[in-house]
Amino acid sequence: MSILAVIGGRAVVRDEVLAWEARRIDAVARKLDLTVPSGGLPERRAALLQAKLDLGPQLIAVRQARDVRWAARIGRASNHPKGRRRFSICELHVSSGSAAQFAAWFQARTRENDEEAMLAACPDHFVLRTDPDGRQEVLETTGGSPLASRFFVDYDDVSTLITKPDPAFPEQIAGAAFMADGVPSAACVTSSATTMTASTPASLSSFPRSPTRTCSRSIVGTWPASSPTGSKPQRTARST
Repeated sequence: MSILAVIGGRAVVRDEVLAWEARRIDAVARKLDLTVPSGGLPERRAALLQAKLDLGPQLIAVRQARDVRWAARIGRASNHPKGRRRFSICELHVSSGSAAQFAAWFQARTRENDEEAMLAACPDHFVLRTDPDGRQEVLETTGGSPLASRFFVDYDDVSTLITKPDPAFPEQIAGAAFMADGVPSAACVTSSATTMTASTPASLSSFPRSPTRTCSRSIVGTWPASSPTGSKPQRTARST
């Protein structure tokens, strides 16, 4: 499977993405007071994941408590209901799969509380689990923040969303994010659309995710196998 990343309008080759992941593995290991994993990237990725699973969410929360306290303070200070949001856009153009498949996978993993799959998705995912009330508990480092933040995503509640789901993307997973005391803190919208590009399926998914007033969005899509590696495919759906 080929993956082309476009971050802030600039194509980022796969080696750059993997180099970023390698740096984040080091940083996250240090934040968790772990020995920095050694070996190749696949081995280091697996070692960090296993270390998180061994620690468990309670101990991880204890080790990130200082970060979470400061992130909550900063979040409350900047969390104005009518405040402006900044958007960072990251596009992932993927050579296989579909929007519907991704949406179904994400919903199933969330519903079944598949912590291993959620933690494996990114080094900066510290805790990602579904609570008994159906909300998703998230403890992660988001965007360029040096602090880990903790919030809860309610996929049954979109009443406080400022960033509304994009109607151009019919496959949507939307919810509001709240701090532990119920104060709204973020918006999470996962939107997907399947279109056709030269008789080849093309899927685009947008993921707004915002700690306090910052929102990031990624787009996942497929393009014809004949497209040259590293070239940006023509998109038939658009996310704003």
